[in-house]
Amino acid sequence: QSTWEKIINSHLFHFYGFKLCFSLLFTAVVGTVPVYVYGDSVPILSYEDGSMMYFAILLLIYTICFILFAYVLVMGDSSFHRGGRVERCRDFILVWFIRISDKYVPTVMQETFNAVIDYLLNTRTSFYIYLNIVIIILAHAEYIHDIFPLTVSFAMSYNYFIRQIGLLLLHLLLLWTCRYSDPGRIQQSNLSRYLPRYEYDHVLFTPRNPCSSCKFYKPARSKHCTMCGYCVARMDHHCVWVNNCIGAQNYIYFIAYLCSIVAMCAYAFHTTVHVFFRIVVAVRLWEWRWKDADGVSQPATILLMTQQIFMEYPRMVVFLLSMLIFAIGLTCLIACHIYLILINTTTNEYFKSSQHREQRLSTSSEHREQRTSTTVNKKIRTLLNIKKKSAFYSRGIMRNILEIFQR
Repeated sequence: QSTWEKIINSHLFHFYGFKLCFSLLFTAVVGTVPVYVYGDSVPILSYEDGSMMYFAILLLIYTICFILFAYVLVMGDSSFHRGGRVERCRDFILVWFIRISDKYVPTVMQETFNAVIDYLLNTRTSFYIYLNIVIIILAHAEYIHDIFPLTVSFAMSYNYFIRQIGLLLLHLLLLWTCRYSDPGRIQQSNLSRYLPRYEYDHVLFTPRNPCSSCKFYKPARSKHCTMCGYCVARMDHHCVWVNNCIGAQNYIYFIAYLCSIVAMCAYAFHTTVHVFFRIVVAVRLWEWRWKDADGVSQPATILLMTQQIFMEYPRMVVFLLSMLIFAIGLTCLIACHIYLILINTTTNEYFKSSQHREQRLSTSSEHREQRTSTTVNKKIRTLLNIKKKSAFYSRGIMRNILEIFQR
């Protein structure tokens, strides 16, 4: 992969690159739309030809475009869209982006940028942890500066603030635990403990498979992490956000860490919605009226009330939408991990098995035609009988769930 492809596929670009691009686009679009305010009535947006354009609709269009653009770049190279329009669209965007950067960005700047990106993506660094902490600080600064004073003015319970801070402390504790916990590092001293834990499937994991770095035969379901520099038992993946591998010993902490983020975002979203509801009730926003282009007084609609809220409290609305996006995105990630837990497989095994199935489908027909050896035929039949490699280690739902608690 080129450096730009690594950037496109990186978690950092997924979370912030798309948001930055569409935020700039959205700002440019809004800047071309004149705003007409009629006294104390609800503001409306109008094009020069007089046709109406509610701000809430523009915000909805922006959100939909952001989601579609993110989906194309994130899922365009998946097996589901391989050879389809989504993949071709992603390739077009990526190639266009690379060509523009190669044409207009100086070579020295490109080389420096490539070196920085290569370091961030391929080296074990605490950069993402610091970035994570900065994002948390900024989010809670907004919460304390804008939302907390409103909860006080509306005589809402202090439990909102106490619970939010409690969730923050829990999140920081789980972040520290994931960072410094042992993921299941395999060494010569504990190799005998991990070797008999799982049997080899002879497809993804084969016996007597040496690790060139650690100088021993790797146990089944283990993998060598090039960023950490050691083999990890039941390796799931290396998480840059905690700067540690996720394996047999700390997988449950990682799931709890993800849940703590969702809980923080969901509760902040709940509190902000409650504050907005109190604002609408306090000013009786549903009774407001506005004048259309012909000067006719019209009752306020939900779209216009939403627009008024955004105009009065823009930071709080952005905070609300950010909490919603993070909560939904991370909930989907947790759902994927729950699925992997139920079938007793890891992220590493899932992607390796997908690659193996594609390779097996392309070669199985040739093997069936040749049938030159009994041993070969027996191995092929074994492979074809395994519908999904991820089900090999499944021992039933309850046993699969209890396995993640094993130390």
